[in-house]
Amino acid sequence: MDGGVIDKLELRVPSCAMYTTDFGTLYSELRKPGGKDPFHATRHYVAVADLRPFGFDVVLHAHCKHGKLGNHKLELLETGHKSFTQLVSEITRIFAVEPMQLETMRVDLTADVVGVPVSFFQDTLRAAYKQVVNDIEKADQFARMGRGEIQTLYLGSRPNCFRIYNKIAELKRRYAALKRNESEEQPLPSFEEMYGYPSEGFVLTRVERQYGGCRIPTELSTLRALKENALAFDPFGSLEFVAGGQPEPSPDAHDLMKFLAGLGLRQLIHERGMQRTRRFVNKKSRGNAARTFRELSDFLPSSHEGFGIPDLTSQYRRSVQRQLEN
Repeated sequence: MDGGVIDKLELRVPSCAMYTTDFGTLYSELRKPGGKDPFHATRHYVAVADLRPFGFDVVLHAHCKHGKLGNHKLELLETGHKSFTQLVSEITRIFAVEPMQLETMRVDLTADVVGVPVSFFQDTLRAAYKQVVNDIEKADQFARMGRGEIQTLYLGSRPNCFRIYNKIAELKRRYAALKRNESEEQPLPSFEEMYGYPSEGFVLTRVERQYGGCRIPTELSTLRALKENALAFDPFGSLEFVAGGQPEPSPDAHDLMKFLAGLGLRQLIHERGMQRTRRFVNKKSRGNAARTFRELSDFLPSSHEGFGIPDLTSQYRRSVQRQLEN
């Protein structure tokens, strides 16, 4: 399944939950003294292991060290390529539990946008809701990551943030890592055969809303809630695109001071991003950023490159419906 919108899912499993018979037998074998035990202790858990070498697309974090309960965390992998039914099946291969009752510890919901580069999001995107704005301002970052063309933006701070990134670039890094371990006996398929996209000349941007910790919305708080509410839920409702300017504002259409102010605003947006620029203008104009942006609207970023404002919510809902129905 490609383009699935539940792109990451971590669930809390009660410490009293029993392993399934098959996994319990495997677990006992793996943990025998003298064997190649894949589990290791971490800062937060007694034993952690990536179980993909043993046929399970999960990372098991067993027995939390904090608090009295010692609950487990089950981190499901490759969720974007699985249907909801397959995700549930993976859980019940590990634990003998009622999976729909498990609590969500982290969930990432995404929308894929074809043809619109990350740089457009950098120049036009802002968060409109107070709580999201507060998270961003505390983090003080609209981070640009990547050389040359912008590859990744973070709006806010982990584990509750928006991450906007070049999906093709990420897949190319993953493919290069696989290539390093390629053998003549087992040659890799081509990039396009493996991922379904051409490696060059194709633009795919992923917009990802990450929820974690105490900020999990009630609508997504358990696996059952996620199943029932994901389609109606809007992870991108706090985002607003601010665009519509002229590709090349005419100096004849504005007096000198307005023209210079407009050019400065456009340059500031390009350097800092829309969110931080709006915050800066609000601070310097005593809360009059909205009026300033209206007066200098010709100088806001334009969409003259052949793409318009993406409808993230519609894209998300089309994709999540396919994932939930299969």
